[in-house]
Amino acid sequence: MNKNIYINKWLFFPYLKDNDLDYLIHPDDLIKVTGLGVVKALEMEGGFLKVQYKKVIIRVNVEGVKRILPDPKYTWGEKVNILTKPDSKAQVEDLFWHHNNEEFLYLLKVNGKKKTKQYQEKDLMSSTYTDRNPNLPS
Repeated sequence: MNKNIYINKWLFFPYLKDNDLDYLIHPDDLIKVTGLGVVKALEMEGGFLKVQYKKVIIRVNVEGVKRILPDPKYTWGEKVNILTKPDSKAQVEDLFWHHNNEEFLYLLKVNGKKKTKQYQEKDLMSSTYTDRNPNLPS
């Protein structure tokens, strides 16, 4: 199999630490994560696939890739507005793939607090809010 087919793709890579799957993660990277799901593939490095999960970059064995996903509309850390609460300042905390509905779901940090509610893409819109107080000098 051509492992380069994963480069620059979003992948479903289910992994839980100490669940007999540690062989899927490069030994030097095991301390960086306790679990994975949706990851962004970056490049091949020494027989491993380099992937991003939130702000962490690790090397994984392609054997753990279960599916290539479409590109999500929003990614980790991206600023969004909740359509039903347009004044809220939200950021994407994590994203998941809903296998039955074939869509991404998003967990948000709203006004600095992590929320447990899962949002669909249709519930959100891109935001350009800034955390800087406009009354303060830059």
